Amino acid sequence: NYQFAKQQQFTVGLRLSAIGNKDETFTNLEPRIGYHGIFANDYSISASIGRMTQPIQRVANSGLGFPFEMFYPSSSILSPESSWNFSLGGAKDFSWNNRKFSIKVDAWYKTMENIVEFQDGYDMNYVTNYAMQANTTLTTDKFLAQGNGKAYGIDFSANYNIKNLKLTADYTLMRAICQFDQLNFGKPFDAPTDIRNSLSLTSELKLSDSWSFSATWQYNSGKPITVPTYIFANPTTNPHFYDYTDINFQQVVTERNNYRTKPFHKLDISFNHNYKTHKKHRDASFSFGIYNVYNRANAFIYYIDGIRNTDGTFTPVLKSMSMFPILPSFTWSVKF
Repeated sequence: NYQFAKQQQFTVGLRLSAIGNKDETFTNLEPRIGYHGIFANDYSISASIGRMTQPIQRVANSGLGFPFEMFYPSSSILSPESSWNFSLGGAKDFSWNNRKFSIKVDAWYKTMENIVEFQDGYDMNYVTNYAMQANTTLTTDKFLAQGNGKAYGIDFSANYNIKNLKLTADYTLMRAICQFDQLNFGKPFDAPTDIRNSLSLTSELKLSDSWSFSATWQYNSGKPITVPTYIFANPTTNPHFYDYTDINFQQVVTERNNYRTKPFHKLDISFNHNYKTHKKHRDASFSFGIYNVYNRANAFIYYIDGIRNTDGTFTPVLKSMSMFPILPSFTWSVKF
């Protein structure tokens, strides 16, 4: 840490990470530098540059079915993921008549190298089930691909306090793109993490010295997944049969991550009570809440199903399944 002026500070760091297995060893240097300055009239500016590496690769299903994840260590076939992260932000505080308001804005840009995706035609179900049943040996280079990407966005945060009421709003506008030589004909496509809009609104009302009420509403726009563009049936397939995962059907995908899921949103509320235990006077609390108050059916799984036509045949359609409807909750805790 270096303070070159009053309330003006630089932070510089260097991290060394290493991972090795029987066929490869990786050593990575991760430099980072940050600046934070506080100025007159209650505003501040911050900036940072840093490099990060990730030696454990996470790969998830990119399309239909359960969003399972698999993890692989770096090896002679899989290089560690790495990224450069750049950010620039400012914040400002306001206060008047026992009211406080603060706002913060951060712009960021991120480059990513050696990110991992399943190759076309592969997913976790195939890798863990069909290949094992067929006694087929699959090395990671046969079903995983590595490429590069970038992400950029702006984060907005605002807080407002007045007497017993606290209001908080957080919003992120972002874009994430990736490119693989082996996927999508080498053309860039939206990354699975490209959730364009994210919004969180939180309120907390102090009812008394020990009781409070809180409510949180969350919204995320849809994320990209890969779904078939066309489904063809073999000429000999029974027209009254509609298991589109069967070998009698051929699924054709013309573009990676060609569909966006439905938006996710829900409201949670809770009543909270803080108190002291009778004997040892320890801090304790309990809360009663309701999860997903208006019972939003947020899609968790997407799958292909058939709808019956008037002639008794079936047409493939994209459907979704939701989880976690409106639920009551209770939490009790004691601090030792």
